[in-house]
Amino acid sequence: MAKKLNAFDSAEGALSVKLYDSHFGKDGSCYGKVNRRTIGLEQIIAYEAEKNEGVSSLMLQHSAALLQDGILSLLSMGYAVNVLGLGTMYLGTQGKITGDKASDVGALCAKFTPSVLTNGMASKVSVETVIKASSVPVLSKVYDTVHPDNLGKIAVGNVAHIDGEKLKLGGENFGLYFVPLDENGARVEDESKWIRVKDNRVNVNYPQSLEFQVPKSLEIGTKYSIAVRTQISKCNNVLKNAITGFSDVVEIVEDSE
Repeated sequence: MAKKLNAFDSAEGALSVKLYDSHFGKDGSCYGKVNRRTIGLEQIIAYEAEKNEGVSSLMLQHSAALLQDGILSLLSMGYAVNVLGLGTMYLGTQGKITGDKASDVGALCAKFTPSVLTNGMASKVSVETVIKASSVPVLSKVYDTVHPDNLGKIAVGNVAHIDGEKLKLGGENFGLYFVPLDENGARVEDESKWIRVKDNRVNVNYPQSLEFQVPKSLEIGTKYSIAVRTQISKCNNVLKNAITGFSDVVEIVEDSE
């Protein structure tokens, strides 16, 4: 029985660009990343087969396999290959080369330079949405390591764990704090009332997790929000200004053990 290729499914979602703060300049500029909606070979074949009535999907698949084999074979022979007019695939070096012997060059890698045709098509694509990436720490989950199922409550003196993103503490201005709440349940803005976790009580300090000993000075039965303040970015660069992220409310309890 002949193999039936998938029908083409249009990719869902708008073409968007996500903006990230640039830490190399002082003009407040950003750099952007276009979201990827990846289409595989079978989807390309299905797309062309639907556009061109009478064209065999299996023949397109066979032709694509032959072209792939030819491109890789020629690349392995050291040629730079023009790939269907879309651009040139070629071999290049990677990393530093410290000697002048062939063995010092190391493993080569494949590189690609898009053609005028490809760049011209890319320049005509319209961006539908722009998303500003948040650089602040994200505290997605806080729990007591002694009682990990007792979410929303941590005991004084126990070790608490935070899961999230961009959590790593560092820089000149950083800290881990318990922030009191006012009568309306909002975080108190007066930072002199925030209770800092001593730096030597933080025993795990990673971008996606923190662990620390809960201060015994916290009031039993009181609710707080935990603040993570750092100058370390997601890429481990030192930021010009500190950024602060907050957790959901947690209640301080006595350890039952």
